[in-house]
Amino acid sequence: MVDRGNGLDSDCTYYSGGPLLINITVPRVVGDVAKLKAAHYISPMAHLRLPAFDVDMFGDPADSAAPPEVDRVTFNGHDLGTLTGDNDIWKLNEFTIPIEWINFPSAGADGVAPIPGDNELRIDIDTYSGGDDNWCTSVDWAELDFDAIAPIFLVHGILSNGSAAWPNFHTAFTEAGIPFSDSINLPGRGTIEGNAVVLAQRLTALATSLGARKCHIIAHSKGGLDSRAYLNGTYNADRLRVLSLYTVSTPHHGTVIADMGIAVEEQLPTLSLTRLFLTRLLPFVADLSTSSMAAFNARYPTVPTGVLAYAVGADADGNSDKQIDTGEAIDLPAGLSKPAIATYFYQTLATEATMRVTSNRPTIWGDTSGIVIDVMPTSGFAKNDVLVSTASATAPFGTYLGDRVGNHTTVKSTDLARTILQQIIADYPNR
Repeated sequence: MVDRGNGLDSDCTYYSGGPLLINITVPRVVGDVAKLKAAHYISPMAHLRLPAFDVDMFGDPADSAAPPEVDRVTFNGHDLGTLTGDNDIWKLNEFTIPIEWINFPSAGADGVAPIPGDNELRIDIDTYSGGDDNWCTSVDWAELDFDAIAPIFLVHGILSNGSAAWPNFHTAFTEAGIPFSDSINLPGRGTIEGNAVVLAQRLTALATSLGARKCHIIAHSKGGLDSRAYLNGTYNADRLRVLSLYTVSTPHHGTVIADMGIAVEEQLPTLSLTRLFLTRLLPFVADLSTSSMAAFNARYPTVPTGVLAYAVGADADGNSDKQIDTGEAIDLPAGLSKPAIATYFYQTLATEATMRVTSNRPTIWGDTSGIVIDVMPTSGFAKNDVLVSTASATAPFGTYLGDRVGNHTTVKSTDLARTILQQIIADYPNR
């Protein structure tokens, strides 16, 4: 919206004082407009509104021979038609503009706001009077609005980095023209709370470079915990509003693997090389223990109001009886295919580190469980996927996990990226 500057708040302007030239700047990077439009991630038309004064479109009632006032409006050289109004009144004029006619900015450097896209709104006054000053008009303000998906920021997990962690998401988002960044690099061995501070700085810098005030976060593994700590810590919605958080294979209840690592470390000689190595890892290993995560969840039981939180994963225990039955164990890795053995591992390890989500949106996802995206505040923070069968890794909503061999990593597939995009649009059709 522009409320001051050239062409605005002037006296009633005649032909000789015109045209009115109004500059509308767009500060927000939206991505590849052609791709976004084809995928329905941006509105095909923008909406222009401006109040105009004293537009005598019906002419002079006392002089039928006098031409009416015809004020022609163009946007970046494209004809939009003429203003409407009547004598001595303000009239709100509205026009629709193809999204391709708008000049959008390119991304700025990291932490630097982009140079806004300049758009010229031109009003040629009294074009039917042959150059005579018969009619005048003035404009108070002008507003241009359109719908576009907010940028998406990807947060990696342990011992990883941004670009290496998300190749399939990078491909899917680039193909769709989505504004996104996978350049967030957190300390690979950092604590949850420490990484949350770094994450806050990086999110702010990236949003600034895109001219964005809103965003979506997709986080993998421990990155989901870093993101939860950020949202419950330094998060400021007035500065950057997070619309949604998607955690992918995140150990929201910790993992017994971390418990076992800590137990092993405590039994080793103080100066042993193995203990020294484990100690270097402990900043995040200790955070991921089941006891630490129990305390974390008590401290941060949910996310701030206004943030939609989702979780993605799978669970080999298809019928939720805390046992791995014959049918559930049949396609588990060699050595785990016997129900008794599989149940032992499930109960001692995977129960603490397995994810199970049941949809509370059956109209969208179906009344089922397994690899399902679900709203966290309803289902509770879900657990991670450790013991996963082929059935729970591939059904019922596509091969998000790929297969049971690499489930924790292959969950980050192009299929999942596209599904998350669809959910974002379903939740925020106008953002």
